[in-house]
Amino acid sequence: MYLFNLLAGDKQSNLGTYIFLGVIVVLFVVMMVFNSKQRKKQMAEDQKRKDSLCKGTKVITIGGIVGTVVSVDHEASTFVLATGNAELVFDKRAIYQMTLPEKVEKQKEVKEDQPKEKAEEAK
Repeated sequence: MYLFNLLAGDKQSNLGTYIFLGVIVVLFVVMMVFNSKQRKKQMAEDQKRKDSLCKGTKVITIGGIVGTVVSVDHEASTFVLATGNAELVFDKRAIYQMTLPEKVEKQKEVKEDQPKEKAEEAK
């Protein structure tokens, strides 16, 4: 009711109406900032994942093509995908899902464990 009075220009509009509108605007701004931060974090994780693309990675593209990466060109942001008898060139943005080779996953685990071991040795 207060909102309609405010929009109609009613002289009886009071301070409560302005406070209510102010709270709505503040909540909207907070929601926008929160969503923006989440989106930036998600984009950074996605970029990090795509940068870890290497030979032997199993990939599913956004078009549903499944294959194994044969080569990667980091400068052009492309990779060559082997699917059966064909080799296709894709942009890294075409990756829907990927599974790193076991060797690369083990190397990442070792790199993550090294700082912990060094910290324990320092004690």
